[in-house]
Amino acid sequence: MDTHNHDQNQSANGGKAVQQPASNGSDDAWQAFMAEHEDDLNDVNNSRAAKKFNRKAQQNERKATKRARKQMMLSVNELSNSNFVGGKPAGPRDFTGSSWLDTDDVMDRHGSPFVPPNPDLSGVNRGRAALWAVLVAGIALILIAVLLPSWAGFIGVLAALCVLVGAGGLVMTHKGHDETKQSWDDDGARV
Repeated sequence: MDTHNHDQNQSANGGKAVQQPASNGSDDAWQAFMAEHEDDLNDVNNSRAAKKFNRKAQQNERKATKRARKQMMLSVNELSNSNFVGGKPAGPRDFTGSSWLDTDDVMDRHGSPFVPPNPDLSGVNRGRAALWAVLVAGIALILIAVLLPSWAGFIGVLAALCVLVGAGGLVMTHKGHDETKQSWDDDGARV
């Protein structure tokens, strides 16, 4: 049976006699395999697929080293708390004042006479309020006309009337800002 296997090995390798590797180590067996199939391995090594695989492997290796280098650069755990809070005196661009969230405290500290606005709606003219309501209703009707195309003609006419009456009435009742002017060159700006 040994001679049969020997004959098959010779016919598979083009008539060359194949030496069976010694079973004393896997390195010897590997070297024998490499020597035996050197031409085939060189063909595979020089193929397009092998070159493509090598390029992809090198690219992945570069990405992995770049990622590892990035991770090694700086970690938050390596920094002390003084790097984030306190620790150093303020620089020229560091804001050391108070935040706008502390406005009440700052104004109380400096005794500012500021009084927050308290709008009084008791003096609103009822006619003006009604004109504003008609104007807002007209704008709402325009939006409804867009959403309901089958009713757009009727709702559109109604919306146009409401907008014209509301806006026209507000323009007609507007008295101007003459009551707040203090002199002829006063443009109404207040600080």
